[in-house]
Amino acid sequence: MSEELRNRVSKLEARQEVLEKVLFRIDDNVKFLIDRVARLDERVNHLSERIDRVEKSLSERIGSVERRINGVEKSLSERIDRLEDRMSKLEDRMSSQFKWTIGILVSMWSSTIGLLIAILLKLIGFF
Repeated sequence: MSEELRNRVSKLEARQEVLEKVLFRIDDNVKFLIDRVARLDERVNHLSERIDRVEKSLSERIGSVERRINGVEKSLSERIDRLEDRMSKLEDRMSSQFKWTIGILVSMWSSTIGLLIAILLKLIGFF
């Protein structure tokens, strides 16, 4: 029995050595994975900071563009208002000048007709 017991003990010791080697490999793998996760965490934090900076920069640029667009919009609105006022004044002047032109034409036509009537009356001997 003692020989059998020694064989069993030696087999168990051999298995123990194999299991210890496997355990050391697993332990090394766990340490490697912990280091890798730590590096990945650093990279994620770095990328997150970069994204925050880019987001802030884009936000500032968008704000600047919006302010410029609002300024241009206000400027264009003012220019359009001035043009509309000028067009309105021009229309008023054209209307006034049209009235004067029609008045002058009517008075010239009336004086021409009056002159023709006077000439006609003179020819027929009424004057």
